[in-house]
Amino acid sequence: MTQLKFRRAAFAISTAAAAQLLLGCQPAQKVVGKVNSHVITEEEFNARVQRVRGQALQNNNMDAGSVTLMSLIKASLIDQCAADPSVKGVPSEQSVKSYTSQVLRMFPDLSNKIKTGELSLDELSEQVRTNLEQVAIGTDGAKVDEKEIQATYDELNARHAADYPALYTIRAITPPSAAQASAALEAIKKSGDFTSAADALQIPKDVAGQLTRTTVFSSKQLPAEVTTVLETLKPGEFTPQPITITVPDQSNPQSPGAQRFMIAQLVAKEPGKTAKLDEIRAQMTEMTLEKKFPQWSQHAAKQVSEFTLKAKIEVMVDRYKPLVTNYIIPEAKRTAQTAASPEQSPFSGAPAGSAPTTGAPTPGATP
Repeated sequence: MTQLKFRRAAFAISTAAAAQLLLGCQPAQKVVGKVNSHVITEEEFNARVQRVRGQALQNNNMDAGSVTLMSLIKASLIDQCAADPSVKGVPSEQSVKSYTSQVLRMFPDLSNKIKTGELSLDELSEQVRTNLEQVAIGTDGAKVDEKEIQATYDELNARHAADYPALYTIRAITPPSAAQASAALEAIKKSGDFTSAADALQIPKDVAGQLTRTTVFSSKQLPAEVTTVLETLKPGEFTPQPITITVPDQSNPQSPGAQRFMIAQLVAKEPGKTAKLDEIRAQMTEMTLEKKFPQWSQHAAKQVSEFTLKAKIEVMVDRYKPLVTNYIIPEAKRTAQTAASPEQSPFSGAPAGSAPTTGAPTPGATP
């Protein structure tokens, strides 16, 4: 019996040692930055920088890596500032998840960007969390009661601002002529595949694959003549004939515009509706706080800036080390000084030095 116990113990010890050995062999993630105890890994940085490279940079003095690292550092500063015991403003995961899903419902363009890789769901959720945290910081973690939230919702609903437009997920092409549109539609009807329209429209093969991509539109984004036809279709059906639409000339508003002919396949549709309070409670809470504390943005700027000046920020990549002394700290000092000045009016947008925020999005709005 003793020998059996000894063998079991020896096996357990050897198994644990083997597990430790295997774990030890795994390469540790490279660290590119630290904000106090929070670590920014190279993996996290690389995933974000790829998307930043595909976007137009607002600051021409910074490359994609600088913009990415600045964004990650500032987001971490706001997270930690919101977690301070004096604020206790870290939102629940359920609030962030609910808010994010409603933002996607309000702004279908964001869903399309996630599909094409221009944005990730994690980044969008992070932005939502940052919005909620900034309001919490700017109001010192204040709470609102149910009556106040209900009043905000009732006011919004009275203006039909809680209405969601209908959504249409479609595949579509817009040939420049009626003849090309008819030829493309015939090819599609025969094969049941959008890519078959490539030959009829003389679309290069490397581009033809994009014809199968689905895009989500709200009813506000599509011409009425298109939504009228889409409402008659079932998922999977094609428009029975090309839809004539007029594309405005952006360079010449007085111009009647150019005619295009849309061929579409309906993939899915979601009818419009009025959002219920429980669906948008996080937004209503945020809007109530912003209304109740009109100086919240200025106060948040001051709090985040002061937290930044006390934080220990490290950048491990040599080329990006100057970001701390040349940008982050000077910006925090300027913001803290401006926010503390009684002559300055409250900031109307995001606190300087923080991730951008637009406040609580209004249901039914379009970007």
